[in-house]
Amino acid sequence: MAALPTRLDQLQRWARRLQTNILTFVSSAACVVLGAFFCWLVAPTEFWPTFLLAVGAGVIAAGALGLVSQLVVQRSVQREFLQAASLSSELAEAGLDRLLTTTKQYESEFTRLLSTASVVDLSFVDNSRWLLQHEDALRSLLKGKGRIRVMLPSEADTATMNELFKRFKDTDRDRFRTRVKMTRQVLQSLAQDFPPEFGHDGTTFKSGLWLKNLDVAPTYSYYRIDKTALLRVFETQKEETPTHPVLVLRAGGNLWKFVTGDFNSTFTAAPASEQPAVVGSTTDEPSTDEPPADEPPADEPPADAVQA
Repeated sequence: MAALPTRLDQLQRWARRLQTNILTFVSSAACVVLGAFFCWLVAPTEFWPTFLLAVGAGVIAAGALGLVSQLVVQRSVQREFLQAASLSSELAEAGLDRLLTTTKQYESEFTRLLSTASVVDLSFVDNSRWLLQHEDALRSLLKGKGRIRVMLPSEADTATMNELFKRFKDTDRDRFRTRVKMTRQVLQSLAQDFPPEFGHDGTTFKSGLWLKNLDVAPTYSYYRIDKTALLRVFETQKEETPTHPVLVLRAGGNLWKFVTGDFNSTFTAAPASEQPAVVGSTTDEPSTDEPPADEPPADEPPADAVQA
């Protein structure tokens, strides 16, 4: 059954090519008949000499147009093709997969990615709506011993709150702080049910939700889900644009390396957030769990998380 759609696609492509060829043949034949008719109207008693003269003029014109096309048009097309190929190569090197411009697009993308995720990194200012919308998927990930690291500004950090308040469209400072607090409460609820677990050495983050305070004003929101990262940049001033483009990045590209490296270094330096006590590994065997090849080494846990 799997080959049937492929066969149907091939037949459809063949039918379209045949239709194009037929239309080209009919159009050409119609032009020849129409030209012959005009020759007959001009000289009905000397049709063939007039017709052959018109054919000769057409051949000369076709040759001249072919030369011009070869020298100008085709070379221009070749240059555009090479430029497009170069751009495609640059996009592949950067790891830019696609650009999402509507809420429906990136919400459906999150739903698709989280359905099979095992490793998630998040960094945003406030997004309780997103967390509640995808809470079931996040809980399913954590139940399967997945890992979630989150950085969120602290509503108690006055300096960072003031900087962020200048940027976002909320005009009520207390309401803005409440939005951030609500996001933290959702995350702390998840961390209460799935506290971070570390290996026997107390350094390898194995599973659960690990929350830290973001003590600098971020310039983008970051969602890393397995080998895909979604990046949404902020406006310099108050948010007023109707759409907020989201870049979808593939693992291994230059943009991926930049944002994942930025997240990991910031997460390592970020202060700990209040959350449930860390759960240590009960095994006495050395941990054999290592991060995937494209991941940096696991971050250091808080000092009070290290097992004696």
